[in-house]
Amino acid sequence: LGNLGIRSKEIRRRKFLIKVKGLSNKNKN
Repeated sequence: LGNLGIRSKEIRRRKFLIKVKGLSNKNKN
């Protein structure tokens, strides 16, 4: 259960980072 929690946190963080990168790229263009 602990590993799954950590994994879900990592996935959530990755999605958030990708979203932020996309927003920053849109702002640059």
